[in-house]
Amino acid sequence: MQKLLIAGHGDVKRFLDRADELKAIFVNGTIQDQNDFVDWAKRVMQLRGERDADQFGTGSLFAKTLKKTLSRDQFFNYCQWRRLTHADESS
Repeated sequence: MQKLLIAGHGDVKRFLDRADELKAIFVNGTIQDQNDFVDWAKRVMQLRGERDADQFGTGSLFAKTLKKTLSRDQFFNYCQWRRLTHADESS
């Protein structure tokens, strides 16, 4: 359980670090022209999309740790539960 908590915290920290980086770019005035702004805005939209999607899904530290931590049967049950509880989000 501790490993999963640490992995989840790692995913959240990684997300917040990226958000802080984008905030710093905006606040510090490193956007010099329209092209810089467009590049920055694309990165913001990408981060927003990741926030709205499943932050703890495939590729996250949490998902990788979960797969290593649970037994095969537990992981199968988790995947079934996840499909049922996230069915609304995929449509």
